[in-house]
Amino acid sequence: LALPDGTYWQFRSAGAQVTVEESLWVDGNARPVPVQQLVIQDLVSRGGGNFSWILKRMG
Repeated sequence: LALPDGTYWQFRSAGAQVTVEESLWVDGNARPVPVQQLVIQDLVSRGGGNFSWILKRMG
């Protein structure tokens, strides 16, 4: 992931599909702000499930 401030981050998740999707965040003045979000998808049992992930700053 390359951020506007020039930093790079690595996101990894074992076994799950990770995508970047468009979304909206509502600021403190109730204004919508366009953002991108990481979405992690996988199948789990009815009882729930766990997955591991890591977010690491590069460089």
